[in-house]
Amino acid sequence: MSSIASTQVKDEKDLEALLKNHLHEPTYYFLRQTHQVSGILQEFPEKLDVLEGQLFNAEFEVRWKCNPQQKGYSVLVLSRSSLKDSSLKPLPGQWESEDHSILLHDPKTPQYPNGFTYKEGVDVSRIYQRYFRNVDTFAVQFIALTVKDHESRQ
Repeated sequence: MSSIASTQVKDEKDLEALLKNHLHEPTYYFLRQTHQVSGILQEFPEKLDVLEGQLFNAEFEVRWKCNPQQKGYSVLVLSRSSLKDSSLKPLPGQWESEDHSILLHDPKTPQYPNGFTYKEGVDVSRIYQRYFRNVDTFAVQFIALTVKDHESRQ
């Protein structure tokens, strides 16, 4: 059964520790500021002082967003299996997940006025979407990015 959970962290140091607990190879990152996006990165970011971002790999997608009112970061963790981290508060309900091919945006669309790039070394053919569906309502509530091995492609 899949899991979805959330937490609050107070600063970049705690955010970095939480993110490093969810690393599996390969892990990719995507960072957002009001004026630009990073593109898909393969290296752990030097600084996490961005408005929001995400880490994704075959097991997890971790999303974080700066929360100035609470002086820290709101964090959402989407996992294809059970989460064992006691600092995370599970979202109610039972969840199942299903992986699907992804449609990548053209980096030059108006959605990204400054454009963005798929950084060197990123194999975009391995990036998929993972749909998280509530078992009781059958509604897809979250769509996460994930990484698949070529051998396990659908």
